Order: sequence, then C-alpha cells, then structure tokens
Amino acid sequence: MQSLQSQLENILSYVSATAVAFMMLITVADVVVRYATPFSVPGSYAFVSLSFVFVIYLGLSVAQRENSHIAIDALYDKLGRGQRKLLQILQLSIFSAFFGALTWYSAVTAWENYQFNDTILGAIQVVTWPARIMIPIGFLFLTLRMVVQLYAIFARDELIEEGVEAAPQEEEA
Repeated sequence: MQSLQSQLENILSYVSATAVAFMMLITVADVVVRYATPFSVPGSYAFVSLSFVFVIYLGLSVAQRENSHIAIDALYDKLGRGQRKLLQILQLSIFSAFFGALTWYSAVTAWENYQFNDTILGAIQVVTWPARIMIPIGFLFLTLRMVVQLYAIFARDELIEEGVEAAPQEEEA
C-alpha cells in the first residue's frame, strides 16, 4: 500500500514538473510573440496562473514524505527522542485533521466550479475547474502521507526523519 502511495505521489510530482515546463513554454512563447508583434498569446497569463496550482499542490505530499518542508530545527534538535515522538504525534494528528478538512472543503468548491463551468474572462475564456481539482487532490495525498507517518510512529516507533533516512534512495541516471 505504501509503495502504491509513493508511486502515485511520484506521478503527481511528474504532473507538477510538466506544469512547470508548460509555464516556461507559454511564457517564452508570449515573450517572443510580444517582441515580434504588437500582440500577446491569448490567455497566457491565465494559463500560467492556473498552472501554479498544479506546481504547488501536487508536490506537497512528496515534500512531506522526504521531510523537505521548511522547518526551524533550533529547538527540535535539542529535544530527546521521546519528546520528538510526542511532538510529531501531536503535529501529525492536528495537521492531518486540518488538511483532511481542507480536502473536503476544496473538493466541494472544485465541484461547484465544475458545475458552474467557472472561467477566467479575458481574450479567451479559460476554465478554472481543472486547476481547482488539483487542490483537493494535493491535500488528499498530503493527508494520507501524514496518516501513514502517524501510523509509522505507533506501529514501528519510526519518526519522520528516521523514515526518510531508511527509505531507499532512487538511482540517479
């Protein structure tokens, strides 16, 4: 199950990386068109703005899995293992409940946007629901990752940083 979750998280990160490439291409195309003509690529700003949603939300669970979210370790590093364990149980419990609620709320909002066929008006109408559905997907995988990490603390007495250290590193090409 955990391997499947990691594979799905990796797929989401590839979608996120593809969104970055798309953003780069549309931005370069817009610059070239603006330089060569008095026009711009219709909808380029809207597409780039909506692509940020893919980039930000689809990478959350991978960052959590790899323990690479921004952290201030000055106090945490001075704590004993038991205190770290208690802190992580508290943190993961609160955050998984919080992001679980955000998953539900953002899914309802995305569904409403889909039903209303919400668009950004401009030179062309750009539909927003494909980007909006990425928010609950990202939150769902983040919540699941936190639940898996909470389970690892209770079942294997494994702190987040220990799980990262024990995970086999992917071979570099």
